[in-house]
Amino acid sequence: MTKRILKDFSHRTLLGIKEPGDYFDNFSDVKGLFLRVKKLSDGGLSKTWLWRYTLPGSGGKRETISPGIFTTVGVAEARELVREYAKSLKRGVNPKTQRDRDRKEAELTVQRHTFKNVAEDFWDAHHKTWKNIKHRAQWRDSWMKTYTYPNIGTMDVADIRLADIERVIRPIWQTKPPTAKKVLQAIAAVLEYAVAKGWRDEDLAN
Repeated sequence: MTKRILKDFSHRTLLGIKEPGDYFDNFSDVKGLFLRVKKLSDGGLSKTWLWRYTLPGSGGKRETISPGIFTTVGVAEARELVREYAKSLKRGVNPKTQRDRDRKEAELTVQRHTFKNVAEDFWDAHHKTWKNIKHRAQWRDSWMKTYTYPNIGTMDVADIRLADIERVIRPIWQTKPPTAKKVLQAIAAVLEYAVAKGWRDEDLAN
């Protein structure tokens, strides 16, 4: 596939691409991300995000994983997903393996309204509207994955009480009060979402 060079990597520019090729993202900290554009039999175009990486300990073997299809997955989201893949790689985990594990876990718990499942549902429904990219990254990577999921991630949202929320917030408050406030706000937003969906009777975080 022909490697193409772009003057910028904006949504509008990618939307306007008409020629097949691999269009690499050379405009961010993300390395190896590109958009593969192929012609379809009906004359249309397919635009697929791909990330090429080398698995540690594989003798230089290169693999490829897809963050999704453009425009369903936008530029900012594709970059964010690649950052997640890179974190898995640093932990010595193949991003494809991690993705398969996550999918299997989601399938096993699809009928349960655990806090983690509801939070991820909330994320999917809202994060694209958040203009602050740093806020988006912190919401999921820090406030949820680091602080909240280990404590109440597997609990059903209907069963979460103030004592459970305090268990999350108290240790953070002792050393990082501003972060504790952000985590509390994030938990409250997820619980409000659960109430709106009918999965919980009340919001106890406010």
